[in-house]
Amino acid sequence: MVWNKLFKTDFTKDVFVLASSSFIAQGINFVFSIFLARIYLPEYFGTLSVFLTLAGFINVVASGKFDVALVAAKTETDAKMLFNLSFIVLAIISVLSFLFIGFIFIFDLPVYEHQEVRTWLFYLLFSIVFLTGTQVFWMYNVRQKNFKKISYLRIVETLVTGVGSLAFMHLFSKGLLFGTLAGQAITFILLAIIIFNNTPLASFLFTRKELLETFRKYSSFPKINIPQGFLDMFQIGVLTLLLSKYYGAEATGYYALCSRVLQLPMRLIIQPIAQVFFAEASEQFRNNHSLFPLVKRTVKKSFYILIAIPVILILFGPTLFSLIFSSAWNEAGEYARILSLWIFFDLIRSPISQVASILGKQKQVLVMGIISALSFVLVMISASVYSLPIHTTLWLVTATQSAMCIAVIIYILKISK
Repeated sequence: MVWNKLFKTDFTKDVFVLASSSFIAQGINFVFSIFLARIYLPEYFGTLSVFLTLAGFINVVASGKFDVALVAAKTETDAKMLFNLSFIVLAIISVLSFLFIGFIFIFDLPVYEHQEVRTWLFYLLFSIVFLTGTQVFWMYNVRQKNFKKISYLRIVETLVTGVGSLAFMHLFSKGLLFGTLAGQAITFILLAIIIFNNTPLASFLFTRKELLETFRKYSSFPKINIPQGFLDMFQIGVLTLLLSKYYGAEATGYYALCSRVLQLPMRLIIQPIAQVFFAEASEQFRNNHSLFPLVKRTVKKSFYILIAIPVILILFGPTLFSLIFSSAWNEAGEYARILSLWIFFDLIRSPISQVASILGKQKQVLVMGIISALSFVLVMISASVYSLPIHTTLWLVTATQSAMCIAVIIYILKISK
């Protein structure tokens, strides 16, 4: 009843399907996290976090952002050509990444010289293919509204990742890596099976001329969405990289678990809403309907669902982390207490930010993202120059990034009218 009152659209059932499966997946993930936090040291989580951050930065460009374009494409033929282009870009980026990593080892370049993640660099190639391929497959299914068919995949991925991490625990930090790669691989394979069982592979093949025309037609997506993607990844990933550089692997590990817990609402609630929202908003735009009612209801619903998160973490964050993950992770609870407000506003911003792509207002949002990134850099430079305690640094990050998230929410509401 609550969903129907707030959304009043046909996508209520789709959100429920994705949210229900995501709820189960994140419940499983949370249980595994409790056990893994007692098996693996904080610095092991820190190393994995740095690895996934590096993969995330490459993943921003690995499909040329044509995976976003294929959801909003006017025709099914265009969507299939964009699907094709996405994998062509992925192949190119994979080869370039392989060559670059090869140069690092051949010429002994000073990249993560004294960190274990250096020995993992070639594993980035697998992660890039799995993550980007999964994203393209997933977005095509979002366009087709195959929500029931893909809803169970997050549960499978979580189970494989958790079981794999436990099975490989004798490998120390690499146990977390191999468990993560196994989860990514199974999702990639199952999504490919879902798509090509229903749609012949030949239907995705086009001539070079057709692909070039489609590339030109949708060239605004990589031009705008790649810089925006880098900015989004920068704001999350740079904190991991800089914590690793200035505060060490242990502090990075605390942040990694903190981030893992704070991202639960994103995977549990916001991602399903965002994916269905994007499909619904794109369809309404194609039918010349106003997006404002949908955007307003989405903001309102997200606020009601998420408000308990910062309240609980501010009051009881360290205590909860100590009780659930053991006293060794009390500091991670302090990080969660500080960062919870930023995550709260960012979660509200996340689903509706796609309106900018639909309405062709990516440049304006990009400018706001640049301002946000600059404020982030200013905070981190100040932390380095003045040797600020890590808690002070995190409070400054929360204050600046919360303000920028609120500004974006207000802007999206304005342009959706």
